[in-house]
This record gives sequence, structure tokens and C-alpha cells, in this order.
Amino acid sequence: MKLRNTSILLVVLIIVGGYVYYTEGRPQSQPPNLATAVPAVEPVLTIDSAQVLTITVQGLPGLTRLSRADAKGPWQMDTTVAMTPTVSGPQEADPVRANNVLSTISYITANRVLTGVTDLAAYGLASPSWSVIVEGAGQVRHTIYLGDQNPDGSSYYAKREGSETVYLIAAYVGDDLRNLVESPPAKPTPTPTPTPGATGTPLPVVSPTATPTSTPSP
Repeated sequence: MKLRNTSILLVVLIIVGGYVYYTEGRPQSQPPNLATAVPAVEPVLTIDSAQVLTITVQGLPGLTRLSRADAKGPWQMDTTVAMTPTVSGPQEADPVRANNVLSTISYITANRVLTGVTDLAAYGLASPSWSVIVEGAGQVRHTIYLGDQNPDGSSYYAKREGSETVYLIAAYVGDDLRNLVESPPAKPTPTPTPTPGATGTPLPVVSPTATPTSTPSP
């Protein structure tokens, strides 16, 4: 009886051990050419904002370039995009929008990184329609390409020039950069302060008050 029970227990152990090895212990093969998403907060572009002198964004509507002589100089804007009123040649840019873009491109991070990508076209990066070029003193130059948005619209696919790594960057970052072209940051025209009577509204006419005549005493 003991021998029989021992034999049954041994068979059970062999079956259980074989199952564990088959499902967990053996090496798992990876499908070839499959991109793997790695959650990460990884810098895509890091640059000292004080060193940035030119930001150029090019896309389907055209090209917009922001430039300045030095870190303290005003931003100038030049664009090929048709605007109303018509803009011809460089002009002063909206400083608030220009500095917001500067802050954005100074430190761009990826919330995910795709490794092992073999088909960039699947992410809109084989022949990307959008490029961002950042230039600084001393021939510093960085180029980033923007591809499609991911399925849920929360990120853009992006890559650096000379690299096949695909990054997912927050959608608002891509939108801010694309907005330079889709809505160039021209400096708003100051609204003149109206002066009384300048709008054509007649000023009120003040009639002189008659001075009462004194009645002579009898």
C-alpha cells in the first residue's frame, strides 16, 4: 500500500514539475521585429534655454522661424504662412508665446520609449511632415521629427535626427510646436485708447445759463 501511494505521489510531482517548467521555466521566444514599449521619463531634448537663438518649425502649412540675437534680445518672427493682416519679412514676435515655446523645447521628455522599431512608417516617421530645429551659439543644432498621434490622442510619436528610437511625447508639447506654424506668434497690435469725440459721437452741447435780471425797487 505504501509503495503504491509513493508511486502515485511521485507521478503527481513529475506532472506538476513538468507543467511548471513548461509554463514558467522555459525561455520565452520573442516575435521578431516587434517594437517593445518601455515606460520611462526619458529626456528627448535638453538644452540651456539661454543658449537658444533660433527655433524653426516646419509642417504642412509652411514654416515659422523664431530668432533672437542673444538671450536678452527680443524675439523676431518670420513665416511663410499666409496671415491677416499680411506679414512680409521678419517682425517682432509675441514675447509671451515665444518664451512659452522656448520653455517647451528646452526640456522635452518622453513618457514612453519604443525600442526595436523596424517600420517607422507605422508611426508617421518614415517621411515625417513636421520637423523642429533648435539652434544655438557655437553651431549647436538639434532636430526632432514629429509623427502621428497615438491611438488615444494623448501623445505624438517623435524621433531625433540620426536615431531610430521612437519616443512618445505629451500631446500638448506637439500641439505647442505645431501651433507656431498653424497660428504664427505675431506680436498683437496695440489697441489705441479712444479719445472723447474721436468715434464720431458728438459731444453734449452745454447751453449757457441765463443770469436773472434784478427787478428795480419802486
